[in-house]
Amino acid sequence: MFHKLIFIPTMFILAALLLGACEKVVQIDLNSSVPKTVIEASLQEGEHLFTVRVYQTKSYFSNKETVRFDDAEVSLYSESGETISLNSAGNGLYTAIVDAQAGKTYTLQVLHDGKSFIASSFLPEPVILNQVSSKELSLPGEENSREVYVEFDDKPGLANYYRIIVSSNDSLEHDLQYFDDKYTDGNRVKWALLNLYEPGDQLSVELRSIDAAAYEYYFTLAPVLEGNSNTAPGNPISNWEGGALGYFIAYSSSVANAVVE
Repeated sequence: MFHKLIFIPTMFILAALLLGACEKVVQIDLNSSVPKTVIEASLQEGEHLFTVRVYQTKSYFSNKETVRFDDAEVSLYSESGETISLNSAGNGLYTAIVDAQAGKTYTLQVLHDGKSFIASSFLPEPVILNQVSSKELSLPGEENSREVYVEFDDKPGLANYYRIIVSSNDSLEHDLQYFDDKYTDGNRVKWALLNLYEPGDQLSVELRSIDAAAYEYYFTLAPVLEGNSNTAPGNPISNWEGGALGYFIAYSSSVANAVVE
């Protein structure tokens, strides 16, 4: 089948994101008088150790340690009726072995201090990365630098949302790269990675398929991380009901490894 190749520059939809390998996001809450519950959870396709973090916001200017809750009840529900109870691992962490299936919606519930927080996320089918390629730059002073591109075939007829995560030379890059297929539905997509690389660099590129709520979360998180002066300080849009901050994101992914030439 013929695929139209769509090149997507990354200039306008990237933000520096201080994320660790386990994707911990520090929430923004400048209101010191009303602390809020923060719940962070990422559910990946397949069998894995599913981890949920539950803690409390603090004043932006506070030097106190973050309050983490170890007395919550955390449960994961699948649309097929399965219920999985997570166990407290201390330090605000809750874990369970979960075998998550693509094409299903999962609901996470957290009960704490008489309050109920609920969020749902759809786990999309994975999209396979077809190719990782590089191109030598012809800019003065950048003769040894390479632009790197990833290519994949977008699934037609669906609203697809993506996030790309890159590790270079075994070091996770803290960049927020996300996009949808509004203008690329059903086409082959060629995505330019944010950073430049040198020959011999070893890259691991992960393409995550996410749902619309996750995309909206990243979309509203980016201006906060960029420090956009035209954006009022606030929290990213969360899919949690009940007043909690944070996110519950289900995703599938494919990974491609390459050495820059």
